[in-house]
Amino acid sequence: MRLLFYSCCLLMLFRYASATELTVVSSEKMPYNFKQDGQVVGMSVDVVHALLPQIPPLPIEIMPWPRAFDTALKNPEVLIFTLGKTKQRQQQGFVYIGPLSTRNHALYAKDASFKPLQSLADIQHRRLVVVGLRGGWLSAELRRQGIDVQEVGDYQQALQMLLHGRAHLWLTNDLEVGLHLKQAGHLQPLTIALPLRCSENYLALSPGTSAATIQKMQQAYKQWSKSAAPAKLALHWQQQLQQPVRYYPQHGFVSGVAPAKKCPDQG
Repeated sequence: MRLLFYSCCLLMLFRYASATELTVVSSEKMPYNFKQDGQVVGMSVDVVHALLPQIPPLPIEIMPWPRAFDTALKNPEVLIFTLGKTKQRQQQGFVYIGPLSTRNHALYAKDASFKPLQSLADIQHRRLVVVGLRGGWLSAELRRQGIDVQEVGDYQQALQMLLHGRAHLWLTNDLEVGLHLKQAGHLQPLTIALPLRCSENYLALSPGTSAATIQKMQQAYKQWSKSAAPAKLALHWQQQLQQPVRYYPQHGFVSGVAPAKKCPDQG
C-alpha cells in the first residue's frame, strides 16, 4: 500500500513537473478560451487541461492577443492557443498541435430579410458596411480583396454594431456566433449572407521549444484524440453552444458534419 502511495505521488509530481515546464498563454476568444467567473474556461482550455493534467489546474495567463503572440515568439517553452496555422508562423518556428477545431467563416446579416450576396463584389456595389476583429487574419484577407472592413477590438463590439444597424455584415464563424448571441441576450439567429471559407484552430509551441517537450505534447494529443474523452467534451460543448458539435481527429471539434477535406492554411 505504501509503495502504491509513493508511486502515485511520484506520478503526480512527474505530471506537475512536465506541465509547469511550459508557460501557457492565451487571449479572450469565445468559445475556445475566455474568462468566466474569474476562471479561464473554454473548449480549447478543456483540451489543454486534458493534455497537461495537474493539481491545482495548470495556470493559463489571459492577455491581449498581440502580447500573447509576442511572448510566444520571443521565448522558448511557451504554449499558445487558440490560433490558426499560417505559413509565416510555420517559418518563424511554431510547432502545431491539433487541430482543435474547424470553423466555417461567413458574413452574417442581422435577419432573414437581408438579400444574400452572390460575391464579395456585391458588398461594394451595395455599399455595405462590414465589421470584423482588429488584427484578424480574415479581416486582412478581405481587405486584400478590396473590401473595406471596419475593425473593432472584440467580438461583442462587432456584434453590437450589427444589431444596432451600424454595420450590415459581421465577419465571424459557425462555432463562435452562437455563444456571442447568447451573451448579448439576442434570441434570434443571424442569417448567413455569404459563406467564405473554413479554417482550423491549433495549440502551438513556441520557436526554440525543446524536442522533448514537442514529443510529449504530440504524443499526449495523439493518445487523447483516440480516447473517449473528445466525444464527451463535444457533448458538453454542444449543450453550452446549443448547436450540434462533434469531434473528428483530422478536423477537431466541428459544428455539425465533418468538412469534405482539410482547410487550406491561413495566409
